[in-house]
Amino acid sequence: MAGRFKFFSMAKAAAAKSYELEDWGFRVGAAEGECKIAGVFYSKENGVKTGIWECSPGSFLVENRANTESCYILSGKIKMTDLDTDGH
Repeated sequence: MAGRFKFFSMAKAAAAKSYELEDWGFRVGAAEGECKIAGVFYSKENGVKTGIWECSPGSFLVENRANTESCYILSGKIKMTDLDTDGH
């Protein structure tokens, strides 16, 4: 993902499978006390990670990310803002 993006996250993991979510701490780059994350990986095969995660409300900056991410929002919402343009 090239460019600079600001994410606002408020997503709660749904019971897709009955795995216990692991505490992953706070998202790097988030303000203090924001974006507490937890999740579990189902697979890490062939350099591709699949799993489920949740994040408490907050925002964080992503600059010039070297990889990509696909997601399906089960509950909650996100807002992604491209900081390099006037659009969202």
